[in-house]
Amino acid sequence: LLVYLCRSQHYVRAFEESPQEGSGAPAILHVRDLNADGFPEVVTSSKSCGAHTCFESLQLLSWSGDGIQNLLADSTNEIPFPNVQVTDYDQDHVYTLEVVGKGFGSVGAGPQRDVRYIWEYSAEAGMWQLREKSLGSSNYRIHAIHDADEAFNRGEYQVALLLYSQAFNDPQLLDWVDPIIEQLNIGGYARYKSVVTYVAMGDLATA
Repeated sequence: LLVYLCRSQHYVRAFEESPQEGSGAPAILHVRDLNADGFPEVVTSSKSCGAHTCFESLQLLSWSGDGIQNLLADSTNEIPFPNVQVTDYDQDHVYTLEVVGKGFGSVGAGPQRDVRYIWEYSAEAGMWQLREKSLGSSNYRIHAIHDADEAFNRGEYQVALLLYSQAFNDPQLLDWVDPIIEQLNIGGYARYKSVVTYVAMGDLATA
């Protein structure tokens, strides 16, 4: 990836990035003024793939006045199969970088769900910083358990109870390899955690 700038009526090289070992050549994903400073930023990506899963190292390159620097805080190297977008929902001309990881490609990794990462521009830091990480919806039984455990850990006991109940009652939820065994094991765990939740609520009779 080469960037040339015009100086004294001649184009001179201002930035160069060579492929890293094990990665593909850098690709340009977006070119746009992302922070309303009058200068375009460049979102680039270098892809690396293993046996089942591909990852991408993203950069958000910007002109700093005397050189080009990466303004994307944190690494994206562990996000599998990322889908990258720049968005401006409030139309203030300051863009958000949204990256959705689609999950690992290996069957042995189990059922996957999307993970959404949001980088927002901080004028104070002069960089895009990671502000949010959230899980996508899922129809798998095990993910209902994960969401229930998270709700329990937050103290949202009624939400946890609904999700535990869904895990052992909802026939529409999907299983992964062996539905009969998984429904028995996950259902048993869900009932056990329901008892624990009622205890945490102080409702010993229901527990």
